[in-house]
Amino acid sequence: MKLPKAVLFDFGDTIIEDVSFTPRRGNEALLPFISSNPNQVTLGGIAALGRKIDGYLQVQRDVSSLEFPCFAFSRTLYELAGIAFSLTPVEAELTFWKAAEDSRLQPNVVEVLRWLSSQDVPMGVVSNCTFSGPVLEYELRKHNVLDFLKFVISSADYGIRKPHRLIFETAAAKIGADPSGIWFVGDFLKNDVIGSRACGMQPVWFNPKGAQAGTSEGGIEIRSYVELLRILTACCRPTP
Repeated sequence: MKLPKAVLFDFGDTIIEDVSFTPRRGNEALLPFISSNPNQVTLGGIAALGRKIDGYLQVQRDVSSLEFPCFAFSRTLYELAGIAFSLTPVEAELTFWKAAEDSRLQPNVVEVLRWLSSQDVPMGVVSNCTFSGPVLEYELRKHNVLDFLKFVISSADYGIRKPHRLIFETAAAKIGADPSGIWFVGDFLKNDVIGSRACGMQPVWFNPKGAQAGTSEGGIEIRSYVELLRILTACCRPTP
């Protein structure tokens, strides 16, 4: 097996482990910035309206591979509620994220990123996320891994979600490698593994919990980043 020409990673539960996401905390963080609330909508009312909108959108995400970004969701939510803010949409999105998201790095992922960097293998992130690329970059910077990456693609900025091939092809063009030379590391079998393979990439299924695939589409399967580092370093060894 040859060393990849480039490696792409999923974001959530691949590089970053999502410990918890609490929208109520995000909405609470925005309360001090409300400039107008003529209907006196409560935090509970905002949450209920958010769940209603999300219910409408989930079918679109799953069936059409189209993304409805956070800024559009928030605009719909708060304008329906009659609420205005003193923040710009970009400021509001990041304020919400900082309060709502609790995450940590996956164990040993830094060692893999550092090793690939030492081998001059370019890396990027391709994520299905309603939050924009700058928000994901903030999170990666917070965990001191953003500098390893050439770019961060969020579906929120492109309107297309994995497993649609167009988002994989866009990532391949940005990283400057033919898909056949790219490894794609992700935890979601349909979106990351099957999607990247359909685009001609080598999928690496990050499966720390040992889920059963029920398919032969897994490609390389790893339970930890220690395993991935072992596979990568073996690619550099001369054939006996």
